[in-house]
Amino acid sequence: MDIESKFLIHLADSLNAEICSGLITNMNEAFEWFRNTFLWVRLTKNPMKYGMNTEDLYKRLNTMNFDTSNPDALYIAWLKELLENSINSL
Repeated sequence: MDIESKFLIHLADSLNAEICSGLITNMNEAFEWFRNTFLWVRLTKNPMKYGMNTEDLYKRLNTMNFDTSNPDALYIAWLKELLENSINSL
């Protein structure tokens, strides 16, 4: 049985704490911060568990500037959208 992350529920709060502490000052830093979480590890192993709709992302990748030959392109697109939504909710 795999252990899954519950971090997604509290992502906006954790992101807010990191922004207030000065650790995160821009989207690139937020992206790198997130890629060091257990959630990122589990997301790459079980994307559907975390609500990643690959069909929608494939459609949007055509309008975004992502390298579709990169195996992480879908995860990166999903993460970018997730972080933007979390920051906008603050």
